[in-house]
Amino acid sequence: MWGDCNHWEKDGCEQQLTSISHCGMCHKECKLPHAISSCSLGMCMIEACDEGWSDCDGLPSNGCECPVAHQDASSRRSSVVSRSGTVLDHLHAIYDATGGPNWINQRGWSNASATDPCDPPFWGIICLGSAGGTLQKLDLRDNHLNGTIPSDIGLLVSLTFLGLSRNHLHGTIPDTVGDLPLLEELFLDANDLNGTIPEAICKLTSLLDLKIFENLLTGTIHSCLQQLTSLHTYHAWENFVTGELPPALGNMTSLRRINVRNNLLSGTIPHWLPSMPQLIEFNIGGNVLTGTIPTFMNTTTFPYLEQLIMYWNQLEGTLPPTLFGFPTMVNLRLSGNNFHGTFPEMVPMPNLREFEFAYCALNGTIPSSICTAPALRRVELRHLDLSGTIPDCFGTALNALEWVHADNNFFTGVIPPALYSIPSIQSVMLSDNLLSGNLTDSFNPGR
Repeated sequence: MWGDCNHWEKDGCEQQLTSISHCGMCHKECKLPHAISSCSLGMCMIEACDEGWSDCDGLPSNGCECPVAHQDASSRRSSVVSRSGTVLDHLHAIYDATGGPNWINQRGWSNASATDPCDPPFWGIICLGSAGGTLQKLDLRDNHLNGTIPSDIGLLVSLTFLGLSRNHLHGTIPDTVGDLPLLEELFLDANDLNGTIPEAICKLTSLLDLKIFENLLTGTIHSCLQQLTSLHTYHAWENFVTGELPPALGNMTSLRRINVRNNLLSGTIPHWLPSMPQLIEFNIGGNVLTGTIPTFMNTTTFPYLEQLIMYWNQLEGTLPPTLFGFPTMVNLRLSGNNFHGTFPEMVPMPNLREFEFAYCALNGTIPSSICTAPALRRVELRHLDLSGTIPDCFGTALNALEWVHADNNFFTGVIPPALYSIPSIQSVMLSDNLLSGNLTDSFNPGR
C-alpha cells in the first residue's frame, strides 16, 4: 500500500501507507487518545493504553477512553478482553449473539479447542493464507442465525466481504459496522433488522455493493452516502424508508443500480437524475411519488438503462415518446399510476422482456411497433381503456411470450391464432373484452 504524498510525479508513489504518520492514506496520523497507537491494514489501532486509562468499548477510533479509577471490576475485566481480544474472540462473540448452537452449519465454530479460524477454516470463513492467515470474508448467509449483530463485528477490520443475508437477525445495525475500512460487499438483506440505517455506513469508503433490502428499516436515505465514491449497487427495497431521494446521490458517479421499491418514499422523479448517465437500474416502484415523467428519461441521457420500474406510485400525465426509445431496455414496468392518453410508437427494443402498464387510464390501441420487441416475455395491459385488435404478431414475431394479461379493455376481433401455439406460454387473460370467434382446441398453455 503506497501513496503519492509529496505530489511529485518523478518519484511516483514514494510513501508506504503503513506507518503511524501515513496510515492508509497520506498524512493520516495515528494519535489515539491516551494510547500508544499503531497502524494495521490502513487503520489506526491501539497498541497499549496509557497508565490509568483503558479501552472499555473495544473501539480503536476513540482510543483508551475510560479512566481506570472510574471503572468497577467487571468493566476492567471486559476492557482487558477487548484490548487483547483476537479475531477468534470476536468470532465467538458473533456465534454467541446469533444462536450459534442452532446454526445449520457450525464447522469449527463449536470447537472449543480451535485456536485459528483460518486453519482449518471455520464454516463461512475465507482467509488470505492458511495458518495465521488474514480473515477476508465472513459469509453466513442462509445459516439460521437468530439474534442481534454484536458490536464486535466492527473489530474484524480486515474483512472485505460480510454476508448475513436470509437469516433471522433482529435489532439494529450496529454503528461499528462502519469501522471496517476494507469492506467491499455488505449483505444484510432478508432479515428482521429495524431502526434507522446508521450513518456509520457512510464511512465504508471501499464499499462496492450494499444490500439491506427486505428488513424493517426506517428513517431516510442519508446524504452522506455520496462519500461512498466506489459504490455501484444500492438495494434497499421493502423497508419503511421515508422522505425523498437526496440530491447528494447525484454525485455518486459509480452508482449504477438503485432499487428502493416498496418503501414510503415521496417527492417527484429527481431533477438531478441526469447527472447519473451510468445508471443500469432505477427502481422506485411501490412508493408515493407524484408528478409527471420528465422528458430527460431518454436513451441519450441514460444510454445503459435496462430496468426502469416505477409501478404503483401516483405519477400522472401522458407517456412521453422518449420513454419508448431505449434499445437497451429489458424491464419497463409502470402499472398502477394515473397516466392518461395513448401509447407512443416504440423504437425497436430487442432486449425488452417485460412491458407493464396495467391499471391506468390509457386508451387507444396497442402500438404495432410492439412487434419489434422479439424478446418479450410478459405483457401486462389489464384494466385500461384500450380498443382495436390484438396485434397478429402475438405468437409470430413475439414467439417467446409467457404471460399476456389484457383483460378488462375494449378489444375487438379475434385472438391471434398463433398465440395458442407458443411453447413458452403460461398465462393468458383476455376476459371482459369484446373479442369474437372460437377458442382453438389446440390451446394448451405450458405444453
